[in-house]
Order: sequence, then structure tokens, then C-alpha cells
Amino acid sequence: MTVKKLRYLAYALVAVAFCACQKEPSTSGLHKDYLVYTAYDTEADFGAVDTYYLPDSILLIGGADKTEYWKDGNALEIVNTVVASTKVELTVNDPVSGERMVRRQETNLGDLCADAYRAMSGADIAVVNGGGIRVSIPAGDITYGQIIAVHPFGNEMCVVEATGQQILDALEMGARNAPGECGGFLQVSGMSYEIDLNVEPTVEVNADGMFTGVSGEYRVKNVKVGDEPLDLAKTYTLASHNYMLKSAGDGMAMFQGCTLLQDSVMIDNQVLINYIVDVLGGVVGEDYADPYGQGRITVIEKK
Repeated sequence: MTVKKLRYLAYALVAVAFCACQKEPSTSGLHKDYLVYTAYDTEADFGAVDTYYLPDSILLIGGADKTEYWKDGNALEIVNTVVASTKVELTVNDPVSGERMVRRQETNLGDLCADAYRAMSGADIAVVNGGGIRVSIPAGDITYGQIIAVHPFGNEMCVVEATGQQILDALEMGARNAPGECGGFLQVSGMSYEIDLNVEPTVEVNADGMFTGVSGEYRVKNVKVGDEPLDLAKTYTLASHNYMLKSAGDGMAMFQGCTLLQDSVMIDNQVLINYIVDVLGGVVGEDYADPYGQGRITVIEKK
């Protein structure tokens, strides 16, 4: 099976709108020819097992830190197909402590995923929520199943026009729990920022957890787009996915009403495959060697 065919197969396998913490079967957003069920284990952060039911085949993608496959029919052949390779481990976890870090600081896999959105969209900047980057990829061959396991939710790439103020608000919303975790913690491309832990978070949300404002000093500082300071009054093109930009996922209500330039043009795991294959030539190289990323997000520790 060719890489091109596998890209389109992504729509059939995981064109899904998953519902967090849901234990009942979900068919929201499914391709009409497929049924997809999701099962969650609360001890593994609601992401222990995602069960994909295809015609005459069953595929289980398991674990926040590992991926396992069972099959009945042709699922195993599909997920084991090699689509690319990486010279370095791409991680969601701290290589020293083993603890998950993608929801509280920069990682090389976070950089890669954000770069994919920016490159494939042509936007000025891109952001990806850490909660949407699920598993690490070890050095070596990259299979189609591993790509699906990184982005299993079926989100789709979108681009909006957003002001610098809206972007700053989103970064602040994502950093409000630091040094603790937040599913909305933003991995970025085309920009950099600092999180000053000496500043207590003052993000305000409504009863539904939606961002409404910041009442005090911003703990996110020194935001740059490329080499230039973020201009709060300027409009930028911002790439991410429908969950955040259209549905206010993770409470990101600041983007509601933004002009939509690209609407659900590519599923998230297809974005990642296309970037690695078409832009990186099929190999993730030494540019992504540092597990802590390329220095886009700096966390200033408390004094």
C-alpha cells in the first residue's frame, strides 16, 4: 500500500470527533461506512484504549505511553505499514523522570506536530494542544499506526485570522496550570514565549470552563513571532485544528468569531504524515534531537 493511499485511509480510520471521558459508544463525526467506539481508563488519563472497528477488522490503540495492536482481519497490516522514519526519539515524556511533559513544557514531538500544521497550512504561526499529542515515537521506522496513536482524535486542520492579543490570551490560558499539567498547554511553531512561574495565574473562566479574560499580570511574556515581538494589535494567520479554533476546545473561547481562512482541510494525522514525508523527505532528523525541543518555550522557575 502506497503512502499516498495511506494518507487517504486516515479519513476512513479516524474521521472521528471523540468525546473526552466518554464511556458509551460514540458515532459523532464518523465516516458513514465505519463504526468507531472509544473506551477510556481513568487511571491512564482517559486515553488508555481507543478501539477502532472497521469492516471485518478490529484495531485497538492502547496506552498513553505505549501502543499495542490486536487484529481481526486486515487491521494489523494497515497499522504496521512503514510510512517514514526518525533518527531520534520523539517524546511526550521527560527522558529523565519518565513523567509526561507535553502538557506543561516544550518537547521535540510537540515541535514536530506544530511545525507540521504551520508547514502544511502556510500560516504565520501554529499551535497544538499538548493534550492532543498522545504517545511517543521511538527512533527507527515510523508506522502508520504510530502516527494514528499520536493524533487519534480525528481533528482537522484549520487556519484563522487572530490578533496578537487573542494569541497571547491563548498562550496564557494554556500556561495557567504550569508547572502542573494542562491539556490546553500550547506547543508552538513560528513563535516562542516564556512562562514566568513567579507570576500567579489570573486567568478567568466561566461556569463552562471557557476563557473570559485575565484579571492581573500575564505570566506569559516575551512572545515573539519569528524574531519580532508579538504585536497585540496585529492580525496573524494561525493554524491549529477545529477542536480549538472552531469548537473552543480546552476553553479556548478567544478564537470564537475569528475569520476562518481554511476550514477542516486535512485530518491531523494526515498533516503529520504529509509533513514528515513531503517536507522532511521521509526522515525526522537531528533538528528534533533534543527531547526538550528547540527552545521555543522557556519556563522561568520560581525564585
